This record gives sequence, C-alpha cells and structure tokens, in this order.
Amino acid sequence: MPGKYIVLVETIFCDNERDATVRQDFFQRWYISLRALASVSVPVDCTVKYILYLSDDKLQEKVLVQAFLASLNPEVARRFVVVPYEHPTDGYESEGVVHPDSLKNPNKTAPRRDWLFEAALTRISVEGYDRVIRATLDDDDFWLPWQLHEIVQAAEGVFEPGKILGVGLRNALVAYHDASKVDVVELTHHMNGNKFYLSEIGLFSRQRVLSPWSIPEDFNEANIARMGRAGVSLTSVGENNPGWIYNRWGGNLSLHDKSKYYIQNMSTFGFDNAYELIDSAVSRLSSGVSYEVASIESSNDAGSEV
Repeated sequence: MPGKYIVLVETIFCDNERDATVRQDFFQRWYISLRALASVSVPVDCTVKYILYLSDDKLQEKVLVQAFLASLNPEVARRFVVVPYEHPTDGYESEGVVHPDSLKNPNKTAPRRDWLFEAALTRISVEGYDRVIRATLDDDDFWLPWQLHEIVQAAEGVFEPGKILGVGLRNALVAYHDASKVDVVELTHHMNGNKFYLSEIGLFSRQRVLSPWSIPEDFNEANIARMGRAGVSLTSVGENNPGWIYNRWGGNLSLHDKSKYYIQNMSTFGFDNAYELIDSAVSRLSSGVSYEVASIESSNDAGSEV
C-alpha cells in the first residue's frame, strides 16, 4: 500500500560523455554510489525510487547496471528504475548547446530533463501517496545510510499545505580525494543530493514540471524572488545530520576547493580510498540511531523485479 511519502531521486550517468576511458573511471565511482543507495535505510511510510537515466549508446554500462540490479535483494532492486534515452543523431550543438559544461550534461537542462522525467513516470506511479519529494544525485557523489531519513525529517518540519517548497540541507561532507580528507561542514550553498522539491500530491501536476535540477544553489534574495515567481518557496534547513558526500575528485568541471562555501567546518577526518570512504564516514557520524537496512544481496536473479 502507498504511504505518506514517495521520494523520486534522479541521476544521469555521464550523459553526453563520449570518451569510453572517462566513462570507465566514472562508472567505478557510480558503482560505489549505487551500492551506497542500495544500503540507504528507507523510513516507515515512505517509498523511494532511484531513477537512473542511461543513454542507449552506453552498452557496456547497461550490462553492468543490469548485473548489479540482478545481484540485489528483490525488495531493494525494485527501488531502482532504469530509464533509457537517445542522443540526437546530429548532436546537441544543432540545438544551440555550445557551453562545454552544458555539452557534457545537456539532459540536465530544460526541456530535455523534463522529457526524461515524463518517461520515468511511465514506469512509476505516484497515486495514493500524500506527498511527493523530488531530488537529484550526481553520478559521482554518495549518500550515507541515513540521508533519506534526514530528507523526510526535514520535509516533515517545513511542509506547508498548498505550497511547493524547494528545500536545501546545509550540513554535508566534502571529500577531497587528492588529499584523502573529508571536511564535515555547514555550507552556504545547496548542491544536488542535498536539496529537493516537496509538495502534497495534489500539487504534483505543477511540481512535475519543476525539475530538481532547477533548484538554485544559493538561496539568496534574488533567487528567492525568482523562484517565488515560479510558485516555489525556498527554505534552508541546518539541523540535519550530514548524509551526503560531495566528492571532489581533482578533475571536476566546477571549482575544486569548496572552502569558500563553508559556514563552519565542524570536523575533518582522513580516508584511504573511495571504497573505504563511506564506512569511515558512517563510523564517525552515525548518530547512534539504528536504521533498518534491507539486505542488499540476493542469490536470485532480481532483474525481473525492476
């Protein structure tokens, strides 16, 4: 039976990246992220769907994702929804996309991101739920086991009937892989993986055209006014237990050092490698709350359950 919340989390893997070597490196990171998502605890009265957009040209990655899903417990595998899509045959430049960053991720921009979400909705039903949350997670960032609890708890605290809210969580972990260190921080900005749209189900017809990729990073006065004109109220939450790892790999398209966005650095710890990072973070930041996490392993083929 549907519960109070349905949470839809969208990820595009390497969108328009054509270099197979680059994609191979990113898939290793994405695989860690997928494993982490499979281990995320789901709150009572909540359903989560991890929407994975994977373009048709990524044949090897498609096989690997299918194998990953088949390895999962069926209950966990059903949380993942793979949505295939095609690139235009004449490229994105013909659509006027010329900025290098936009050429790498053209499907994170309107109207293409909206087309992808509509395709996802043919595979997902939101009927029967009271409230809808839409979030995004970049393919190289990680969630800790309690992040979904933090999102739902924040939603409970800020929800207002008749409103669409853009909610940002300020507390996060910033992992610098070149320095093998993690800063546990409060941020001025709200990034993908730590922000979301929230509304009652009756407003979903309006929320569905407001992609979470459109939520601004900076909740300043100008953006509050701009989003207000679009029917969205922005609100920032600073009491969350950090559950999102913002990975800085040393070759990011955006500014590598994020210290200028720190409101406060609450602690710093080291880690050995990307595979060990999540365990290190959990051991240091677990609030002591015991989360129910379904077994993610299965000896059965779960692929047909997705």
